[in-house]
Amino acid sequence: MEPSGPVSLVDLLDADLALNDDDGVMSLEDWPSSPHHGRHSALVPGAEAAPPSPVPPLATLHHAKQAPSSRAAPLLRAPPPPAFAPRDAYIKLLFRDNPSVAIKLRWLSEVNGAFHLDRDQAEVKMAAITSRFVYISRQRPDIVTSVTKGEFLSLPLEIQDSPDKPRKFPTYLLTRYPVCSDPALAKELPGVYSARRFYQKGSAINRLVVTWSLPQPPPPSVAFSFLPILPSCEFRRMKDEQPWCFRCWGFGHISRYCFAAERCAWCSGPHDSRSCPHRALTSCPCF
Repeated sequence: MEPSGPVSLVDLLDADLALNDDDGVMSLEDWPSSPHHGRHSALVPGAEAAPPSPVPPLATLHHAKQAPSSRAAPLLRAPPPPAFAPRDAYIKLLFRDNPSVAIKLRWLSEVNGAFHLDRDQAEVKMAAITSRFVYISRQRPDIVTSVTKGEFLSLPLEIQDSPDKPRKFPTYLLTRYPVCSDPALAKELPGVYSARRFYQKGSAINRLVVTWSLPQPPPPSVAFSFLPILPSCEFRRMKDEQPWCFRCWGFGHISRYCFAAERCAWCSGPHDSRSCPHRALTSCPCF
């Protein structure tokens, strides 16, 4: 209904209020439903949303097949390096008196020249020129026989291992063993598989490294028949094959790199073991 004449502001307000009273409330059915996709819930109030499907979409399954989880993939570790001298292929020999580097170089040169060795075949090798061990191929028994007889520079070498030796034999430190006695004599005690001299700063000391082959541990002390007037030798287990410091008597380092206080091996006093007043006196000048 359109006005036919001038209309005041009051008339317009009354007409607007009357129109609002006549308007009905719009029901929910009159509203158009809003389209939705995926996991978005419906915009219509009161409508129950369907629960998400436990089966993932095909696109997700296809992506999972193409990119497997990194948790299921095993970790690849680098293979260990090959052994320097496998026990079944090489014989381990030892210089008895630990000669100097110059003598070892001369000895190695004479052995190579006498047997015309090829460097590529590596029939005779050393881990380092300062090492006291030499590894000779088991295919060359003639070289082993010659070096054990001391045919080169009058330096006889000792065989230290065999292919039948297990790797789990424990090692012990045998103390109070005279420097003038041959380490091989320690095999008098049943259970001593091998024994070698311990060196400190290039000089032999009164200690041996003993490989023990029996399941029972060695006795705490032992009196050898060839050492009747000397104190009994003592066995000490070497902790995890770690080096032993002869300055502080700790494990894991050597005396050259030790910064701890000096400790005596006889009385645990703050002085050198060789000058200890409590050290047992002996008639053997080389002990």
